[in-house]
Order: sequence, then structure tokens, then C-alpha cells
Amino acid sequence: MYRSWQVARVGTYSASVYPTARIDGEDSAPLASAVWNQRPCLGPPNLSDVADRTTQAEALIGIWKLVSWQVVGEEGHPQSVFGLNPKGYLILTREGRSMALMTAENRKGGIRDAERAALHRSMLAYTGKYRIEGGHFITTVDVSWNEAWNGSEQRRHFRIEDDRLFIDTVPGPSIVFPGKTDFRRLVWERDK
Repeated sequence: MYRSWQVARVGTYSASVYPTARIDGEDSAPLASAVWNQRPCLGPPNLSDVADRTTQAEALIGIWKLVSWQVVGEEGHPQSVFGLNPKGYLILTREGRSMALMTAENRKGGIRDAERAALHRSMLAYTGKYRIEGGHFITTVDVSWNEAWNGSEQRRHFRIEDDRLFIDTVPGPSIVFPGKTDFRRLVWERDK
């Protein structure tokens, strides 16, 4: 297996770089894309920029266990709506697939409609192909716990410190407070 670089110029002010893996003579899906805006394309991109973005993409790959999940509403106060000890996993594959499943703490099972509705309100799950753009990873959702998410793009700002992954969603319609705007702040730790 080796890596090759595909460089594509887009317009006058941006370039995209896609590191690809080659396995058994065939190209696999792009591992990441790094996009530079507001900069003329007078030559190849700065290789240290490419290396930094490739390192970020490589560092994201793996299985992450949820540590905390907070909703920050319009008033700016974080709320742990799934409790102080939510459960969940985020899986990011080398092939560009993400899978996320999060549930509130202390859920109780049930088969009646009201119990099932409460279970649905206390979870979040989706999967899709993801790509890297700067300090964001964006998932194009193809399967979700909420059909309204299918076909959407879920943008997540991220940073990694040691074995911790810090994620902020972009502000948008709240999934827990209908009619409100919020963003979510999540902390994950690498599953060992």
C-alpha cells in the first residue's frame, strides 16, 4: 500500500488535495481533502499545509467513545441534556465512512408507544461518507435515526489533543428543543 497525491485546481483562488490509498493496484476513496481558499494557485500547495491536514485526517480515523455531550442554546449556557454520563461511539474509517450512535444515560426500555417515543428522543444515530475540509469533517448522511437528516451534510469542527477528540457542531435548528437554534459540544476519547 502506498499513498499518491491528486491535485486539482478549482478556480483561481483554491486548490484541493486528495491523499489516496492504493491497495492491490486500485485507488480507494479519498482519505481526506484539504481546501485552501483566499489564496492564488500560483503553484503546488505548501506541502507542510498538506502534511498538517493529512495528519489531522489520519488522527481522526478509529473508534471514539463518548465522554460528554452538551447542547449550547441561544442564551449560551451549556446543558447536558443526555445526562452527565451519556453513552455512545463514533467510528471513522480510513475509507471515509462515519458512524455515530449516542444515547442518554439511565434510559429505560419499553414497548408501549410512549416508552418507544421516549427512547427515540433520548438517542441520535447516523452514518454516511465523510470528508475533511480544514478543521472540519463533513458527513453526507445516508442513513439516520431521523429521516429528515438523510441526504443532509453534518459539519463538525474538530480538534484532537492526545487521545481526546473535541467536536462542535455548527449552529442550526435544535434536535432537542424544537423551534430553537443551538449547537452541540462533544468530547470523545479514543477507544482502546
